[in-house]
Amino acid sequence: MILTPLFGTVLTVAVATGPFDGPGRPPMLTAQQKVAATATLQGGSTYPFNAAVQRQRPGLVEANDNIYAGFGSFCDYDQDQTRGWLIGWQADTLKTLPAAQLNDQLTSLTGTGTDDHGCSQSNVSCWLSAVWMSGYAVAADAQGNLYFSTGNSAWGSYQPNLDLQESVIQMPPDLHAVGGVFTPNDEQSRDYTDQDLGSGGVLLLPDQPGMVPHLAVVAGKISGMYLLNRDQLGGLSGTPNTSNLGPATDISGDCWCGESYFVAPDGLGRIVSSGGTTVGIWTVQTSATANPQLLAGPTASLAAGGCHDGGFFTSVSSSGTSTGSAVVWAVNRGSPPCLEVSLYAFDPSSGSSVLPSSLTAGYWPAPNANPNIVPVVSNGKVYVASYDQVAIFGLGASGTAQILKPLFPAAPAFRHLFGTVKRLSGSIVTLALRSGKEVAIDVSLAERKRHTVPVKVGDTIGVVGLAAAQDQVLAWRSYHLAGEARSWPADRSEP
Repeated sequence: MILTPLFGTVLTVAVATGPFDGPGRPPMLTAQQKVAATATLQGGSTYPFNAAVQRQRPGLVEANDNIYAGFGSFCDYDQDQTRGWLIGWQADTLKTLPAAQLNDQLTSLTGTGTDDHGCSQSNVSCWLSAVWMSGYAVAADAQGNLYFSTGNSAWGSYQPNLDLQESVIQMPPDLHAVGGVFTPNDEQSRDYTDQDLGSGGVLLLPDQPGMVPHLAVVAGKISGMYLLNRDQLGGLSGTPNTSNLGPATDISGDCWCGESYFVAPDGLGRIVSSGGTTVGIWTVQTSATANPQLLAGPTASLAAGGCHDGGFFTSVSSSGTSTGSAVVWAVNRGSPPCLEVSLYAFDPSSGSSVLPSSLTAGYWPAPNANPNIVPVVSNGKVYVASYDQVAIFGLGASGTAQILKPLFPAAPAFRHLFGTVKRLSGSIVTLALRSGKEVAIDVSLAERKRHTVPVKVGDTIGVVGLAAAQDQVLAWRSYHLAGEARSWPADRSEP
């Protein structure tokens, strides 16, 4: 198969703000609604949604004539205020639903630990239980129930249904009460080490034959994928690395990702999941008398060089269930400087590449931020949206694939630095790098955006920002560092 871009220039989309004048062209819906919600905390007090500390990272889902959105944090900043939410609106009017789900309803931290291991700031109250899923959308089943996964909270604070960190949560359409929960047995250690289950989305499978028809899968930062009975999620698992259907499945790496599904020529369902830089295929084996299982199949590796966290999104195209028609698509970044994204395609029956090589498909100017790009396949074309462009690929003539590269704007002078705070003067932090060089960090922008941490002389911090002048950086964000200097990543200055 030879693919060549149909065009690779910037795609501009016009959005109507009022009725069209032309005949036969209906007006577009322009309803707007400020995001607002309230929930009840333990003890009965009312807790309002605060948009300044909440980030709507997951994809939207429309179900039950409603729109639903999950909310988490800005990379764990404001951990003493941020909590995970699921909020819904009527699709036609955007009127907010009367009830909203707040995953952490505690008013004080109790349990086995209050030092907040796994949170970005120690000795600061840690709420979170965020919904983020690396951008994967909240899922909805045929009955309109919603499913999502959550991240970390304060170590030792897990209390169904008051604090539901590291869990898969089922909610009814009106969001009035939790419908079901699955929490892995190792939720405390996940909290302690910030190994969120919620880095991965929840995939709902179509109805399956056999004893358990309604299935879901989820994977997170630890290399294990859980197969779940979504009619009986089971609560806190009593056995390590196990759901109520059996042991977790090794996916060969961490998953900042979400799974895909298709039906193979043998009539059986297949799960596609990434892990690290590997994509794998599993057969859904069902039975009338036993729990379903996931049987390992082919795997394939992407030519990626540690440019972002483990895992990536996949999508599947096929001509029904005909033999050899299915293709697994993925987008990932290669080796440093990590500014280009590439499109990959695999045969799920063998794991072999469908393309002669990966294809350059876009640009991502933030080397420290995961792109989490989903390739979209429609009408025989593959669409890859990246920074400021959409690349569209289609079937081409025989011969070498011709890649049309857009004219990118100049890449920003990006800096990611690690060091020790030497001096403080207003919004200027003087940072001593491991080389001994001192850099002036202006944290005013990060402070306004609430993307910085309190520091004192002697603290070790990481800083992400833009070069403002010689030995000066305008910070986007800062965060505390753990461990010895030799364990920190290398300083990066790009381009």
